[in-house]
Amino acid sequence: MEEVTYEDFLNVPVNDVDNEKGPDSMAEKVELTEQDYADNALLNDAIAYAVVMHRPGLRKGTTMPYIVHPLEVMHILEVMTGDKHLMAAGVLHDVVEDTDATIENVYAKFGEEVGALVAGHTEMHKEDPCEKRKQEALAHLAQAEEREQMLVLADKLANVRAIARDYARYGEDLWQRFKRGKDVQSWYYHAAVKAMAALEFDSAAAPFYKEFEDKVNEVFGFEDGAADAYYQQARKYEMKDAPEKAVDAGNVL
Repeated sequence: MEEVTYEDFLNVPVNDVDNEKGPDSMAEKVELTEQDYADNALLNDAIAYAVVMHRPGLRKGTTMPYIVHPLEVMHILEVMTGDKHLMAAGVLHDVVEDTDATIENVYAKFGEEVGALVAGHTEMHKEDPCEKRKQEALAHLAQAEEREQMLVLADKLANVRAIARDYARYGEDLWQRFKRGKDVQSWYYHAAVKAMAALEFDSAAAPFYKEFEDKVNEVFGFEDGAADAYYQQARKYEMKDAPEKAVDAGNVL
């Protein structure tokens, strides 16, 4: 099968709004402003770019194309806010970490607003030990502005939904597909719940935050003991991966 490129998507003709087969033929006509057209073009381009960039990828431990995850993140944000720039960041949120795309590519193609959202949710120092990166990401998240927290919430909610489904099916064997075990996963997800606690009081995000918190507790149990278990695991992994970069467990969030 011939490889599809991002440019191939951009060259597909777009139906005119007056075309009988266009999107308005099954509903009342919707009056779109110039801003609506621009925002829709941005979102469509972001979807196309993500599809192409993630084409070789699979969801961890499955045969499912990776793109289903960014699309779910985008859909959560659609229901949460309907903010098309935030939705574009949602579908693009993993392209820098998981594909050959760079953050410079994202800024150039999708602008400052989307680029800044994706950058805020991207781990830039992949050479550091995993636990150190997670600590830094959580520290940043706790201070992040509302829209960036919404983006992270949508991502983590989509992830923990998948984990909950697979945990019900595979039980404790599930954790074999992760580089870090259940204790570390538990610490990280509980810490993410705490870092985004302000969203509990945001009318748009609150239902999704509550679902996230409930799913974390369903999969990992309540928080008692999670931090101590993490400290032990973090020290072990960091000393193994990069002894010179090992952090003092007392400084872990």
